[in-house]
Amino acid sequence: LIRGIAASELGNDSLAIGDLTKTSLISQSEFGAKAHYYLADLYHKRKNYPEAEKTIFELADRIPSYDFWIAKGFLLLGKNYTALNDNFQAKETFKSIIEKCEIPELVKEAQENLNEITAAEEQKIKVQTQEETEIKFDVPVQNESEIFDSPIVPEPEKRNDY
Repeated sequence: LIRGIAASELGNDSLAIGDLTKTSLISQSEFGAKAHYYLADLYHKRKNYPEAEKTIFELADRIPSYDFWIAKGFLLLGKNYTALNDNFQAKETFKSIIEKCEIPELVKEAQENLNEITAAEEQKIKVQTQEETEIKFDVPVQNESEIFDSPIVPEPEKRNDY
């Protein structure tokens, strides 16, 4: 585990993946949970989001008794969804951590991530909101009611052919 984490920090991804994978497969202890998390984090940093997601779910399924590492894994999962522009899943993941996690530092981090997504969405809505547009008509009009009160299509003339 320690060699895998050190290799990851030094940029030796292949050694890190090998060591972290071995530890995650053989250990059901906190070392295994930590190895799963660091492996998922490494995949996330490499933008291999499907592997990161798979590893996080393995962590939750295989080693369910380490709340800290599972919550950190789900924080990472929320970041994964954000990177994939799946804001709905990201927000729901962060909300779940906020509601269920009892570790204040992780709840705070989830809230910060949720706030960032919400602020970005609000900014996007502001940008997309169109300003009022004035339409200019080429036809000279004395009175605006001439345009808005008259029918768009003239009524057909009545014929008395009978």
